[in-house]
Amino acid sequence: LGDTESQIPPSSSFLSRGGFNSSDYVPSHGWSGGFWLLWKNYISSMFNLVVIGKRRTYVCCLCTDFKLNWKFFYVFVYAPAHESLKRDFWEELTIFASSLDHPFVLMGDLNEIKDASEKLGGLPPSPSRFIRLNQFINNLDLLTLPFHGSSFSWHKKQ
Repeated sequence: LGDTESQIPPSSSFLSRGGFNSSDYVPSHGWSGGFWLLWKNYISSMFNLVVIGKRRTYVCCLCTDFKLNWKFFYVFVYAPAHESLKRDFWEELTIFASSLDHPFVLMGDLNEIKDASEKLGGLPPSPSRFIRLNQFINNLDLLTLPFHGSSFSWHKKQ
């Protein structure tokens, strides 16, 4: 999953150089958003992954595990950063996630934080910043999976 700010899909030469055999994308709107979803052959050997829906802010895939014949959804998200778009995004995502008839994994850039430990530098965040994401997690009875690796993926807009 990659933020592209691109309005075009990845080229076949880009995919083959990276060893990707499948892809989907959501085009950007100006310099905002847009992302590519790319996966390699070994994923296709373990799972049947089918894109079943996409919006400006997310792509939903139905995955079937070949070995266990178990189905689940992957929802890849690139949430809006602008405050004016967040309320509608979270409402739409809540309705969509509530309609899924199999377990799902949600991942990506939510542009929200659960608590103050997820913010580095600057002024301390207001507790009101945590409401939307925590309500989403609580309302859908979600679990937060443990995370390993660097807690922050960028530094000083880099």
